[in-house]
Amino acid sequence: MARLLKLTGLLAVITVVVWAVTLWRWRVTAHAVATQDVVLYLLALPLLLFAVVLAAMRLRVRRHAPATATAPAAASATPEAAETHAPAASALLLAASLQLPVGRDACSALATLAAGTTLPEPDEVLRDDEGFPLLTARDRNLDIEPVRAVLQDLQAALVFRQVGWQGRQPSDALLRALALLSGPLAEVLETVAQRLPACGLGPHPAGDDREVVPTCTLYWGMPATWTEFEQALAQSWLARMLEEASLSTAGWPLIVEPVEGPTPLLLRIDRQIASWHEAGRPGPLLALACDSLLDEQRVRTLARQGRLHTTRNPQGVVPGEGAAVALFVPGNRPDDRTSPTASGARVHRMAMRQRSEPAGTTGRVDSGTLLDTAREAVARTGLTPDHWAGIVTDADLRHSCTTEVMETVMQLCPTLDVAEQCVRLGLACGDTGVAGGLCSLVLGAAQALSETGPALVMTALHPRDRLAVVVSPPTIAATA
Repeated sequence: MARLLKLTGLLAVITVVVWAVTLWRWRVTAHAVATQDVVLYLLALPLLLFAVVLAAMRLRVRRHAPATATAPAAASATPEAAETHAPAASALLLAASLQLPVGRDACSALATLAAGTTLPEPDEVLRDDEGFPLLTARDRNLDIEPVRAVLQDLQAALVFRQVGWQGRQPSDALLRALALLSGPLAEVLETVAQRLPACGLGPHPAGDDREVVPTCTLYWGMPATWTEFEQALAQSWLARMLEEASLSTAGWPLIVEPVEGPTPLLLRIDRQIASWHEAGRPGPLLALACDSLLDEQRVRTLARQGRLHTTRNPQGVVPGEGAAVALFVPGNRPDDRTSPTASGARVHRMAMRQRSEPAGTTGRVDSGTLLDTAREAVARTGLTPDHWAGIVTDADLRHSCTTEVMETVMQLCPTLDVAEQCVRLGLACGDTGVAGGLCSLVLGAAQALSETGPALVMTALHPRDRLAVVVSPPTIAATA
């Protein structure tokens, strides 16, 4: 329906332009109009131009489409190229939780985002250079005082070990990010304690001679904007949370690294999924992400980079915040519907590419990079879905993001109802920083399970990075 409306509008525009030019020319030249002129210029010419434009559009689509290799080329292709289009490994999302300004769980957040009625509002605290309130996506019900109290308790021990940190205080961005992470982390840790042993991934009872399964790996991609002091304070806070969860986490590998955006965090998860495909007895992965741009320093940084949405820069991003926690386990038992992992969504291998030019820097919006990335992600699943549960993207209301996503959806999923089934996280939540990718993935998993079909998750908010991944119900698996 959307494609039909688009084509009808295109034909109408061409017809109006041709008629206006033709009638003006006839009037200026005092041309004696005959029936043949009416048929030729007012009927045939618009249709001819419409056909030419359609042919050009199809040629452009074919140019961006992945070429089909011939038999000799396929035989000489490298293993890396063959892996790109072959069905690859997958993982199961055993547990996931998030907190956003639009909801404290994935289902309620999806409903609010789909309604499209919640938008960023003028902030009560943050102002631009002219004194006007900034548009922000703030969680107005967030209570940061419990986190502040815990950090004050932990700070004394840190300062004792590192005298140079004396007198430093955590930023509002850190306090808000950890407060957002508290609820989802506690919820998923409870699931870890209850469900991992049932899946054969936890510690075995005493006297059990089975092979010891690798322990759960914790991965936290912290915002690179956090100082060394704040990163150390956040790690101490995480240790306190694990201790309060009464989990035996001794020996759990903890990977903490500063990341510049959501893409590196998702790629780390993808590499873990790839390693599961090769390992004999892999362990689960607990991924954490949280960020808040609602801080004077973060806002000034965005303004200095020319990326802050203001009255003078409407193409900038709206500061937002969010947090997500996800527990991934190996997806090597797709046919075992009685497994405790059968209720989790299946996360397939990801695809990632970079634009040659930052989005929004040229007059014409080029969706080719995102389209190629999405096609590669679908090819990696080994699936040919005839029904899509929907699309989840971190895109916001800016013209460049919206056009890039919509053109990709129309080419890849022409039967999808964009108005009902395409969810844009950035529309209501703005730029959620490094947490945007994992939040989108959790939302896509919820959408896939509720609609019983594969969902396509895409990132398009970053100026260059484009990432796509397919999330499907657990019984839909790639055939390795």
